[in-house]
Amino acid sequence: MLKQAGCAPSDLAAVGIANQRETQVIWERANGKPIANAIVWQDRRTAEFCARLRESGIEERITEKTGLLIDPYFSGTKIAWLLDNVPGARARAERANSLWHRRHMAGLATDNAQCMSRM
Repeated sequence: MLKQAGCAPSDLAAVGIANQRETQVIWERANGKPIANAIVWQDRRTAEFCARLRESGIEERITEKTGLLIDPYFSGTKIAWLLDNVPGARARAERANSLWHRRHMAGLATDNAQCMSRM
């Protein structure tokens, strides 16, 4: 696209992603590369985990704290899935400063609405 627009990468000041609030990705801090593909907002792979959470009786507490119902749409279960299913991810996350979630990235700019719905 840059070539089509007659631009060089050095012409870019920033790149933005809009309306991907619940898409989740975790980066390796040492090299800035993602540990796996992002889990996009409409992905339902955590539906069974969410059902187990609801069956455990914790939904009322989560709703009281967040205002949200347990649903695979929200970020928390996606992050848990990445940590539990990408080989070595949870162990690396438990070591100080090994992995980055997008909220920790230097230079990240967002509006308040992007941070409002987090489970």
